[in-house]
Parts: sequence; structure tokens; C-alpha cells
Amino acid sequence: MEEQGSPVVKAFSFGGCDILQTGPILAALTPNTQVLNIRIGFEEALKLHLAIGECIRKLNTSAQGRILAHKSI
Repeated sequence: MEEQGSPVVKAFSFGGCDILQTGPILAALTPNTQVLNIRIGFEEALKLHLAIGECIRKLNTSAQGRILAHKSI
């Protein structure tokens, strides 16, 4: 059983990138923040694009599996 307050360790990742700068600064973010600007290098943007694409493909595959299972019932 997991203790309260202990961090959850992910068993997978779609990748990520290094961020150069954010606006507003991370300490100023609130639940009401509507826009977050990030500044990243070109190579990092390509990594981020690939990570988001992989995540979307995984979500799409999972959703299609649930739809097919539902139709066969």
C-alpha cells in the first residue's frame, strides 16, 4: 500500500523536452491561468511534437479498442 504524500512513479513516458523559459513564471501559475507561453529550442520542439503525437496515437488506439469491444457485446 502506498503512503500518503509519496510520489507516484510512472511506468511509461512519451518523452519530453527542455524548456528555456515560461511566461508567466511557474511560481505565478494559478488554476485561473488561461495561457502559458513556453520558449523552447527547435530540436526540443521536434521532441515535444513527437511525444505529443505518440500520446495521441496511444489514446486513439485505446479508444478504438473500447469501441470495438463495445460493438461486439
